[in-house]
Amino acid sequence: MDLRKLPFPVYSLLVLIVELFLGTSWKIVDLYMKTERIGGVPCVAFYCIEPSWVLALAVLLSPLLLGYLFVERWDSLREHAKTHLLFGLLVLPAGMCSLSSGGFLGVLYSNVLAAGLAYYLQDEHYRRNLPGLALVSVTWLFIGCVLALKPWAC
Repeated sequence: MDLRKLPFPVYSLLVLIVELFLGTSWKIVDLYMKTERIGGVPCVAFYCIEPSWVLALAVLLSPLLLGYLFVERWDSLREHAKTHLLFGLLVLPAGMCSLSSGGFLGVLYSNVLAAGLAYYLQDEHYRRNLPGLALVSVTWLFIGCVLALKPWAC
């Protein structure tokens, strides 16, 4: 194994752990999800209906921005962190604000869009490091699906 590529999966795993921890924290979830009792249904969830969901998005994006600023001096890891930031900007709103039934499709669309944009914007880096883009894409597909399906909601 090439030791120069070892930080990529470690950084992606760290992003996965931090985003899932923050994304499933009730303090953050309460900013973008409200539940109400309607008729005989004890828990009906409403997503992104109040302005506070933007604050939840900012809280979820802040570790990505801090991670990017921390690894800025290393070229290859900087590009990897930049890609995580781009995926976060596109996948997090789709994951947070989607309903459970259509959530996977929205996350999948935003994930494909982010992968295309990342490849287009950073083609020099990803021409020789396509598995790095696949790693970021799979990481954010999992994060987006957990946020979209919201198995902890009701």
